[in-house]
Amino acid sequence: GRTKPAPQGLRGDTKIKRKVFFVGGIHRDSTSEDLREHCAERGVAATNCTVFPSTRMFGTLCARLSINATHDKEVQSDGFWPANIRIREWEFTPKTSSRPRRPSGAESTDQTDN
Repeated sequence: GRTKPAPQGLRGDTKIKRKVFFVGGIHRDSTSEDLREHCAERGVAATNCTVFPSTRMFGTLCARLSINATHDKEVQSDGFWPANIRIREWEFTPKTSSRPRRPSGAESTDQTDN
């Protein structure tokens, strides 16, 4: 039989399970590159890292850090992060309907003829 030619162009790759973390207490002069380098120096590759201002601790930064799931215990271990940096799993919020919800107990204003 004939063999199929190797696919050309854009192809999907094998799925890699990722873990997403919230990192807080980051000094305001730090960058996402600093966070990536910190992880890389400890053998953990950040697949994605976004730094943003903290809404709870004025003057500090937070980050959304994605890593290969096989390294989740490492990034959560004592001694991985500098003093005053906190880490926890990212809390995903469910997507909501684009239709506004009526508060519970509110009456409908729809008028229908019966």
